[in-house]
Amino acid sequence: MNSMYQAGYKAGIKDMKAGAVYDFMHSTVTEDYIDLLRKRAEKLLRDRGE
Repeated sequence: MNSMYQAGYKAGIKDMKAGAVYDFMHSTVTEDYIDLLRKRAEKLLRDRGE
């Protein structure tokens, strides 16, 4: 009984983490942030190349 509870608990945590990551990756704030990081990275690469 105890191991069944632990397995369910671990699966629940795994589902919660997956849901949180999904929400984070699909929020508009995150998309803006990723765009900002991409632009910064491209600028750094351009500056380094010159």
